[in-house]
Amino acid sequence: MSTNSSVLPIGSVIPSNSIILTPIGNITFTFPRPFTPLPPLVDALISGGTIQICVVAFIDSTLGNVNFTIFQNNSIDNEGKPTVQFYAQYGAGQTQAQKFTAYQVTFSLNQSLLPNNLSITDINTIQVFLWDSDPIASRGTITNVQH
Repeated sequence: MSTNSSVLPIGSVIPSNSIILTPIGNITFTFPRPFTPLPPLVDALISGGTIQICVVAFIDSTLGNVNFTIFQNNSIDNEGKPTVQFYAQYGAGQTQAQKFTAYQVTFSLNQSLLPNNLSITDINTIQVFLWDSDPIASRGTITNVQH
């Protein structure tokens, strides 16, 4: 995986050894999709003092096996509440595709990755963005954290 895209996401990189990447199948559309990525499916659950995050990302199958770099950015949502943004960067350009490979990307957020004034239980939503080499076309999803 290359993180040499023209614009990198903001935030800190989550260590690659804490990310589990699993190809889980393919999906084919009748007609080619436009150049924008499909939005990711996201699930988040507090368990054992961490937020367990599972992302399913659909990537153009012609790209072959891809790797993801996850960037984390602590933020405030539109209501002034703490949230965490994750950018799943896969370093490929825009493609117009009909067949996609689904990748399950799992990782966790623990207390050490939050500012000192926040607790894991303060986080009620997370945002996950699928980030290709053109951030204008990147897609995101806001997900409620299950407490």
